Amino acid sequence: MEPSELLQYPLRKFPLGVPSWDSIRRRNLFFVDKTAKLDSLVTDFSRVFISRPRRMGKTSLCLTLAELFANGDSEKFAGTAIHGNWPETECYPVINLSFFGMGQYMSNPDTDVRMFEATLCSMMVAAYDSAGFHEASNYKDVKSFVDLAWQLDKLAVGKSLVILIDEWDFPLSSNLDKPQVLGALLQVLNNFYRWLRFQVNARFILITGIMRWHQTSLFTGYDFNDLSMEPWYATIMGYTQEELEGELFAPYMTRAANRLGITKEELLEQLKRHYDGFCFDEDAAVKVYCPYSINQFFFPLAAKKFLADPSWVPEFKPFWMNSANASASLKSYLRSHTMSKQELIELSRQEFELSHDELQEVSYLQKVTRQQLLVQGGYFSIKAITANTKGKPTDDRRYICGVTNYEISKKFVEALTGCLVSFPSDKSLATALDQVKDALLAGDIDKLCATFNKVLTHGRYDVYSAMEALAAKGAQNKQPDADEDAPQGQEQAPTQQQEQNLVIVPEPEVFYRTLLMLSLCSFSIDVKDEVANNHGRCDLVAFTNNHTYVFELKRLDKNSNSLQDKIDRIKDGMLQMLDKRYGNNLKEEGKPMTMVVLVICDKSRQICAWCSFKIQDPLVKPIAVDIRGEVIDFESQKTYDLHQGIIESLESESQEPTPQATKSKRSKAPKASAALAQKQTSQATKSKRSKAPKASAAQAQEPTPQATKSKRSKAPKASAALAQKQTSQATKSKRSKDPKASAAQAQEPTPQASKSKRSKAAKSSGTGKNS
Repeated sequence: MEPSELLQYPLRKFPLGVPSWDSIRRRNLFFVDKTAKLDSLVTDFSRVFISRPRRMGKTSLCLTLAELFANGDSEKFAGTAIHGNWPETECYPVINLSFFGMGQYMSNPDTDVRMFEATLCSMMVAAYDSAGFHEASNYKDVKSFVDLAWQLDKLAVGKSLVILIDEWDFPLSSNLDKPQVLGALLQVLNNFYRWLRFQVNARFILITGIMRWHQTSLFTGYDFNDLSMEPWYATIMGYTQEELEGELFAPYMTRAANRLGITKEELLEQLKRHYDGFCFDEDAAVKVYCPYSINQFFFPLAAKKFLADPSWVPEFKPFWMNSANASASLKSYLRSHTMSKQELIELSRQEFELSHDELQEVSYLQKVTRQQLLVQGGYFSIKAITANTKGKPTDDRRYICGVTNYEISKKFVEALTGCLVSFPSDKSLATALDQVKDALLAGDIDKLCATFNKVLTHGRYDVYSAMEALAAKGAQNKQPDADEDAPQGQEQAPTQQQEQNLVIVPEPEVFYRTLLMLSLCSFSIDVKDEVANNHGRCDLVAFTNNHTYVFELKRLDKNSNSLQDKIDRIKDGMLQMLDKRYGNNLKEEGKPMTMVVLVICDKSRQICAWCSFKIQDPLVKPIAVDIRGEVIDFESQKTYDLHQGIIESLESESQEPTPQATKSKRSKAPKASAALAQKQTSQATKSKRSKAPKASAAQAQEPTPQATKSKRSKAPKASAALAQKQTSQATKSKRSKDPKASAAQAQEPTPQASKSKRSKAAKSSGTGKNS
């Protein structure tokens, strides 16, 4: 439809705030009927607690129940599931309270808490007055809740109250990092919740929030029924897939798909990936969409000012993350206490496990874990029950929890990266990460290294210092024959100093790998670390829509910074990737694969060298490689399309990165590559390889993702200058031998065998593995 045609078919507007039920019906606003299970809710239970993240519909539930209890099943509910099914025949005084926004920005445990208590008293007086107890206004000047409570109880003698409390834990959750304020708040709130528990004549009490806290009086005993993970009520808030595909959303779907130029099925897939994934079902079977994000997405499709513009199209924005201070809360959760290496690995993989008890138990304020906060806050959600506990009793189950959806994933990656690096603003960090992703999507490894180095220049000094101290301690205890492919996930207890510093303390291998992984994670790139095959374990694999990249990271220690040392580390990485047959279990039909070696210098804390190459088919023939003897059969492996780079480090580690801040110098040509070619072929077995140059030269004509031609012309001078500066003595002897032959060989990964000493390689260590 054209915009003019769409205006002829007006649709109901979406409510942007949380209007009352009366306002929704009177203004004919859009709503999804969530009343079907309210009759069983108020019939089967009298004391209920339901936990949900913010913006999931808790307030709407409270307002709907308030209307039903206060005014009964009136015509306002005509056409809904509850109409004709509401079990109550009489109306009740409703005390409706919301703690949202209370207790924020508190710093003084004395004056601020007294002000909080006075606000609570004023809120109670207003609620009783609104419920029909107008005499409550006589106590508007009372500032002590204990003094106020007994006066209010006298007003309600003989009455059955309905009490609805929304976001009950907001004051506590907002002050987790302020122990003195938290302690003073608990004294006030304990008085309030003790009074609430003893409202024995109340007809119904509903408490909503995010967490269950042990130190309050609310959850002492078994008075309240926790329905947070009850499968029957898993859809009482949030939109289901069936609702989104139903008639109610159909006209909005049509308009949105037309504007975006995609099919309805493609639109549904995009909505699912961005806004679905919230699971509040202990059977892990039911997932719902965030209603706030869906409402925000469709809102403009009923607004004339948007539809009148023919160029306007709907956008998949992070609506939930941009609301209710969700991003700030996420950062607070991530930085709430020391993050161990194991936590960093799990969070960068965006997946961890929790038991049923950990999801459901009443938490101690001082002992709540970061994982519990992330799940209860909605940033992570249940994905599945672990295979070994599926079918067991509920209390014995364990759950795989992952980032809820892409809307959250993007912001989560930025927030977690912000724990490792320090940028001037969230926007500058997001821009820097986008540049790394764009480089990989363009297939430009040279640019990827340059943009990732910009991120590395902003690494937090405290993280680097603690990391290097841990690495130095580890070097003293290093096992000489450690397995290069051993997994990096085993946890070591942090030292007392590390606990005091409250910083992330990973080994350098984990730090660099994790930061690269976070930099590449996106809607278009799927990244996995420590991907194992039947021979070993590579550092990273990045999957784009049309390409697979396998990464091996190598470290170069501070005492080995010559050009030849960098070339040796490139070679070590190549040999390891071929020997371990990395990627042999990742080959997809018609999807090319590029192997990438990145050398990271401990001195500059940046990528100092790289190479990329392709393997025609890692499954055709076994690889003839003997690392210890350094015999490698490149010909049988059909390795081709080799590109290399030597990179000068950036000077500044504090300024915000700019597009002109760094230029990676390609060294595919004579000076650097010749040295590599000469080292690899010094003792070649000529009989096997006489035909390789022609075949490899032909293969090298195939276009590559890394073909950034303009930069290549600068490589000889840059590499030569760097070589002269760093290792003039180390490279002179090698440069005197047949530059023409070496230059020709540099166009391919030198199909000649090599037998060279490992003395220089022994000086440096490989990222993610012992070398």
